[in-house]
Amino acid sequence: MEHKFDFLFKKQRLSVYQAQYQFKTLYPQPALMIQYEDGSLFAVISCCIPEYIELEEGEILIKSWSENEEVVNFLRETSEKFSDTGRRVPTGHVEAEVWKMNF
Repeated sequence: MEHKFDFLFKKQRLSVYQAQYQFKTLYPQPALMIQYEDGSLFAVISCCIPEYIELEEGEILIKSWSENEEVVNFLRETSEKFSDTGRRVPTGHVEAEVWKMNF
């Protein structure tokens, strides 16, 4: 895992890490995880749709629904580390957002 940046969310210091799934041929997109200072997992904000490989360099699929909604909205509105491309990918009943990573 590679540390990317830190941010404050609800008075908690959190860190964003990027990792590659173990089976890169099945899951070509990287994973973005958010961890607490003690290293425990706060959220995984990326999602992997193996059949969707139409991402450009530096783009990632973001899981912006359910338990991730609040922190993803916060990052979208406050962080210059990401840019929402406006593209969406169907994932059943919801859509993953395509973001550009600016780091």
